[in-house]
Amino acid sequence: MKSYLGYYNEAVSQFEACSAFFRQEILKNNSPDILYNMRKGYYNTLHQLIYCYQQIGDDDSADRLIEIGKREIPKDLDFVQLRSCFLKSEGISKFRKGNYEQSIADLNRALPELVRVNDFAGYQ
Repeated sequence: MKSYLGYYNEAVSQFEACSAFFRQEILKNNSPDILYNMRKGYYNTLHQLIYCYQQIGDDDSADRLIEIGKREIPKDLDFVQLRSCFLKSEGISKFRKGNYEQSIADLNRALPELVRVNDFAGYQ
């Protein structure tokens, strides 16, 4: 709720705790269903952290998490929407740095999946 209300600094500390929890759970020897749920929680949390960091102007932290997300997210179809969210975040980051051409390319790659699921906000 804090991020939706604009309390981004407060939300960051909560999302960091969530991220640490999910990361720890992913490393455990869990059943496939639990592992799937923990991965979804982890990557959703990373995306929300990226959003908050971008809102408070901490582009270095946002970029670090974008790279983690892009590198680690599973390649299967269950994570297509979240991969699109990371691409959208990367496009925003590149736009803020003045790299407009690459920004447009990233946003165009993210858009089809976000449109497909009718995600007009792109998970923010």
